[in-house]
This record gives sequence, structure tokens and C-alpha cells, in this order.
Amino acid sequence: LYVPVEAISDYKSHGVWGQFTKILPIGTAFVDGLIYELDGVNNTAKVVGYEVDEITIPSAITINSTEYSVTTLGAKVFTDAELTSFVFADNSNVEVIEDSCFTGATITSIVIPNSVSTIGDYALYGIKDIELGSGVNSLGRRVLCADSVIRIVVDPANSVYDSRNNCNAVVETATNTLMYGCRNSSITEDIEIIGESAFEDCSGMTSINIPESVTEIGESAFRGCSELTSINIPEGVTEIG
Repeated sequence: LYVPVEAISDYKSHGVWGQFTKILPIGTAFVDGLIYELDGVNNTAKVVGYEVDEITIPSAITINSTEYSVTTLGAKVFTDAELTSFVFADNSNVEVIEDSCFTGATITSIVIPNSVSTIGDYALYGIKDIELGSGVNSLGRRVLCADSVIRIVVDPANSVYDSRNNCNAVVETATNTLMYGCRNSSITEDIEIIGESAFEDCSGMTSINIPESVTEIGESAFRGCSELTSINIPEGVTEIG
């Protein structure tokens, strides 16, 4: 049953209407365990809910003979979700993963398809194994949790970010800025900037070697690294946030 969004609670509490298995807002659709918000102008769909624990994000869904490309994973949609698996279709059309999409979800690894360009704040927070596709060109604040991550890899074809020399970190290529790291990261000899919150709350980090190439350390770069008892700041560092 599809009803105006502001009336959902009334319908669910009503003796007759409350017997419906699903009561959803007008403009949404339920397909294979996922709830989508539909954009009839652009024929696109955003994932806004789920009712299964094994998830495959399709490239498109068909509603009443109209095909909608699945382009967005909504904000907080999988926050604290107890999922047993999560994958994208091989021909994924997802372009945006919104803020806090997977924060606290139980999945341990994720492969971001090449179609994705934007990943929002805290979107992958808590995931241990992350592979970023070639299309990612915009990363929000604290996309990942430095203390949780064990492995970070960026597709070699990505022109904006890289994980050079198996550094186990995300580096902004043009500026040689280490944007996101983890306890297993290495700061390579060509890194010039350690970005804001790059290792924030990485309590499992016990030591880190900062090379002479580094000239700037961003705000809160090592905040909350409680096991990091000492750190050597090279003479070339002229700015600490």
C-alpha cells in the first residue's frame, strides 16, 4: 500500500489498513528486499531501505514497464545493519554513496564499483577491507574508521586518488596528501601532507614513521591515537593543524 509519507504512521496504526504487509510512501518501490525512492523525471532510483540481510545492488529496476537506473545509496540506509553479504552488480550504475551509509554495519569488506564518483561523510565507517574504484573523485569527511580498517586499496586507474607503493592508505594524487590511513599504513617518501583526521582515533597504532618529505600535518591527524606514545616530527614540517 502506497500512501502520503506524512500519513504512514496513521495508516499503520489503523485496524484495517494496518493489516497490509507493507505501507510505503508514494514515490517509492519495494523490489527484491530493497526499498527505493524513485525519480520519475530522470528515471533513477535511490536505495532508502532494506528488509533482507543478503544484498545485491542491481544496476536497474523495472516498475510498471519503466526502467530506473539505481544511482544512489541513501544516507544512513545501512547504518548498524546486520548484513551477511553486500555486493554491487557487475554493471553497477551507482554514482553516489551518501553520508553514514554503512556506519556500524556488520559487513567486513566492500568493493566500490568504478561507477561511484562520490562517497559521503562517514559512509564506510567501520568496514575493515575497502577497495575504491577508478571513478571515485570526491571523498567526504572521515569516510572510514582508521582504527577499524586493515586494508585499503585504490584502483590503479583512478586519476584522483591512489594507494601508491602498497601504502595501505588513500592518497590525493595531485597534492601528495595522505587523506586516510590505518594502523597498517606506511607514509611513503613522496608524501608532502598528512591530511586532516587522516589517522584520527586509530588507537591500534603504536608507531609511525613520518618521512622528511612531509611539510604539513593537518588538524586532528593523530588525535585519539592513544597507543602512539611518541612521534618524530621532521624539521621540514612548517604547519601543524
